Amino acid sequence: MTEQPTCWINGEPSSQLETSDRGLAYGHGLFETMRVCDGAAPLLHYHLERLHIGAQVLGIPVEQDALEKQLATFLKKHPEAGIIKILVTAGCGGRGYQMPEPLTPNIVLQWHPLAVQTSQELRLRLCQHRLPNNPPLAGIKHLNRLDQIIARQEWSGSGESSDWHEGILLDTQGRPVEAVASNLFVWLRGAWVTPKLHRCGVAGVMRRVIMDQLCPALGIDVVERDMHKDELAKASEMILCNSVQGIRSVASVNQLVDYQENTQGQQLRRTLGEQYACFRC
Repeated sequence: MTEQPTCWINGEPSSQLETSDRGLAYGHGLFETMRVCDGAAPLLHYHLERLHIGAQVLGIPVEQDALEKQLATFLKKHPEAGIIKILVTAGCGGRGYQMPEPLTPNIVLQWHPLAVQTSQELRLRLCQHRLPNNPPLAGIKHLNRLDQIIARQEWSGSGESSDWHEGILLDTQGRPVEAVASNLFVWLRGAWVTPKLHRCGVAGVMRRVIMDQLCPALGIDVVERDMHKDELAKASEMILCNSVQGIRSVASVNQLVDYQENTQGQQLRRTLGEQYACFRC
């Protein structure tokens, strides 16, 4: 494990932000979490592209060249296999929602060890908490994750709640959107189907890899559209995906369906590992 500091702020080893930082005060910022392998982040360009889109939405002037230089230096200091988290906040400002002029962002880089992963198929619950529709913020990974925190509490602790690995979030109309920390796909009528994220939800990097790279490479159709909850039971397979854990098969959704097959999911995982070594099973 590296002996170098595991947190930098604005290109320097540090772990302290000003209490007036707008990311702390208002959640005014963005973050990205990515796998690192052999001193490189293979999906970095996808993460930076999403970060740039989110920064435009939130009015944060991120200097892309400066961010990439900081990341390159940080990766040299932390080449071990693990996770790098990028946080970009709107910087320090006074009391009130109006953005200061000029606005000077803070860039936080963190390295974390990679948690041990198991090959166990996932048992999911349908979360009671519903995602509110918010089209202006749909897709981006902003710092306000209170919906996910509330939903995750539904299976915290011991007893029956410990039986679940993840939870499916529905919107206020009862449509499946995503899992708490992942995107979802179901195998339905010979194609992968994933919820459209134009009202709420996070457009994950691994979701994009599946849609833009893996499915075309396999000659498999992928459909992005509104889904109905009953389609979860009609599907023969379900997978969850994110840029840290890759692609994982789902075994069951509580009181709804048990998935007996994972053939298509296994094929996607193999193809992902062939294209990106850090995700090999």
